[in-house]
Amino acid sequence: MSSDLENAIRLIRSGQKGEAQKLLQSVIKGDPKNIQAWFWYVETCATNEKRIQALEMCLKFNPGNAQASQALQKFRAHQPAVSANFQPPAPKPPAEQPQAPKEDDIYSYDPRKPLFTPRESITEPRLRQSASVPSYSESNAPSEFDVFDHTPKTVSQKKPWELDPSEYVDNSMLSRNKKPVQTYSAFDVWATVLTVQDVEAYEEILRDPRATLGRAFGWVALAGLVSALAFPVIFVTNPQVFDAASSPEFQNMATSGDTTSFLIFLTFFMLIFAPISGIINLAITGGVQNLVAGFFGGTGNYTRTVYALAAFIAPITMLVSLITIIPVVGQCLAALIGFYNLILNIRALRAAHSLTTGAAIGVLLAPGLIVMIFACLLAFLLSGAAIPQM
Repeated sequence: MSSDLENAIRLIRSGQKGEAQKLLQSVIKGDPKNIQAWFWYVETCATNEKRIQALEMCLKFNPGNAQASQALQKFRAHQPAVSANFQPPAPKPPAEQPQAPKEDDIYSYDPRKPLFTPRESITEPRLRQSASVPSYSESNAPSEFDVFDHTPKTVSQKKPWELDPSEYVDNSMLSRNKKPVQTYSAFDVWATVLTVQDVEAYEEILRDPRATLGRAFGWVALAGLVSALAFPVIFVTNPQVFDAASSPEFQNMATSGDTTSFLIFLTFFMLIFAPISGIINLAITGGVQNLVAGFFGGTGNYTRTVYALAAFIAPITMLVSLITIIPVVGQCLAALIGFYNLILNIRALRAAHSLTTGAAIGVLLAPGLIVMIFACLLAFLLSGAAIPQM
């Protein structure tokens, strides 16, 4: 739609039909086949005669147009019949010679004449609410008033081309109620991961908006702090844990009389080392498993993988640290929990990457197999190099 046509429609709606008619004349001159401009021009005409004249001119440029023909028939039907005995009055000589129509007035429109007779004065013009071409069909037009009659009406009725807001129903996707996004606390995440066997529940946890790398690394760091605080207690209650230590300095410090100082030093060391090592281990493990899962058709990403791993690694680490305090029995339970840890890892990969159980197991075994194959090749090459040449 041209800017002149848009401005003309705006002027018609504001009651400035004279200005609108001039703009519409320029639009029609530039494009005589513009049906929309013709019909809005008809809207600016003050009488049925001018409307009929405009529609006849429209049909000359647009022969066979159904809308124009239908509108022309409608206005002709509203023309009053002329009596056979009617004698028109003799024309009076004009007081002054009328000026020739201007070149831009293709319908001899005289701007000095009023647009409407007193009967047609506008108190509240009922203008169109749409810029589309109006329809003048008898079946669509209201029977009790003319669509071009601007006389005030006492009864407000909806025009055929107007929308009734009360009948409109918004069925768009944006208007539909969306399922609220569920957020989970750390305790809810850990309880769900450790107790619920359903993979869909694990996937729901990964949709949490707070399922970020920062939260995952924070959990692992917290688990490292709990392990560091439990480490001195484990040392006191289970001294056999350190039997494998081969450093003489370690053995001398552990068996010396200054055990308290040794435990304090060990505790501070573990408080620094355990969280950092846990974060590094999670970052590397998550990266490796995320990379391998892609080769098995995984659809997840690094963040989902790390968060899914941290969701079970953090509570399992804290649980094992507390259980290991119990002599003998705690170590046996820790071994069983280690086996359950593998099951949780498989479930985490399935939820994070939408994998099958077999594919998730393949993701866990593939890095170990690759390392083993590489070690065997390296050993074979080294053994071959060590064989002396004869």
